[in-house]
Amino acid sequence: MDRATFTRVGYLDELINYRFHDQDYSIRVKKAGLPVRRTGKVVVQHENSATYKKMNRNEDPAEAEIMMERHGAKTFGDWIKLCASQS
Repeated sequence: MDRATFTRVGYLDELINYRFHDQDYSIRVKKAGLPVRRTGKVVVQHENSATYKKMNRNEDPAEAEIMMERHGAKTFGDWIKLCASQS
């Protein structure tokens, strides 16, 4: 992302752990009126799957609650659907 987007949207939120960082940031970018491009064709490989070994596969309920309070949805895709249904 470029400096203008970073300046406008800000840092990753420290209240949200790694499970929802990308979801929260994507929603915040879109709320700022900027485009968000996502594709399922990108593969990111973490060395030794280090990140995923630490993730709670059942999601962190406290973080999921923060996402619901802030955005009305836990994921970017669900948030987009929510916005579309409210239009």
